[in-house]
Order: sequence, then structure tokens, then C-alpha cells
Amino acid sequence: MRSRLIVAFLVAALLAAGCTKSPKKVFNELQDAALKKDTRAIYNNLSPETVADLARRAQALYREPQASSPPASAKTPASKEEGYEYLAMLALNLDDLTREYIRTLRPANVTVTGGTAVMTLGSIRFGPPEKTLTFKKVKGKWLWDAREILEWYLEHKQEISSFC
Repeated sequence: MRSRLIVAFLVAALLAAGCTKSPKKVFNELQDAALKKDTRAIYNNLSPETVADLARRAQALYREPQASSPPASAKTPASKEEGYEYLAMLALNLDDLTREYIRTLRPANVTVTGGTAVMTLGSIRFGPPEKTLTFKKVKGKWLWDAREILEWYLEHKQEISSFC
């Protein structure tokens, strides 16, 4: 009986490991979600570090003190919901040319080292992006660590808008 339980456990573990989405599949889900401006699908595929970063950025944006209001407490933690709302704002502001660029992206190469995967992308129409994507394995699931891309996007947003 005990050996059957061990075998059943091993088979279940192997099946669960085989069901884990690859970084390429996660990228495809993220790409589809971005094209549909589906914030929840994007948010559900983000690493905890990215979620925390979005919450901090939201807190800085939404809790900026007004001249007529008392200063916000620095100890007030940023909420995940604020981070989600911040991401929703960014997703809604994706213009048609940016979405067309996202549509043309394809994974070119994925290098997995331990619990980190680095993906280079290609785009025949627009050329490859200058940044790679990083995915982290968290509790057996590949999640996008989008902090570097988010930083780059926010720094170049004006340039991107004027280019379009």
C-alpha cells in the first residue's frame, strides 16, 4: 500500500511539473492580454517583485500630497490594488502603434538558469527590442519580472509617444 502511495505521489508530481507553462507560453499569454488591454491577465503573470514595484509607483503617483491636504504618512504601505490600478492605467494608454509592435514580437531565444529565464525577442517588421524579458519561477510557475521593462518604458514614454 505504501509503495502505491509513493508511486501515485511521484506520478502526480511529474504531471504537475509537466503542466507548468513555459516562459514562451507565459509570454504568449502576456502578449494576448496586452493586445486586449486585459490588465487582470497581465497582473496575474507578474512576479511578486513587479507587483510590489507597481504598488510603490502607484503610491507615489496617487498619494502625492496636495497643497491643501496634510502630508500622507510615509508608513502607509502601498496596496496591491493600487498597483493593479496603476497597471490598468498603463494598459489603457497603449496606443495603436505600440499594440501593433507588441503584436509582431516573437520569442527568439530563451536561456534558463535555475529559477530565472531570460528571453530575447524578435520582430521582423520593427526590429528586435533593445531589452530582454526576465521570468522568475515562483512556486513552480513562471512569472514575468517586468521591473526593468517598466522602468525603461516610463523613461522613454515621451519619445515613444512623439514617435507615434
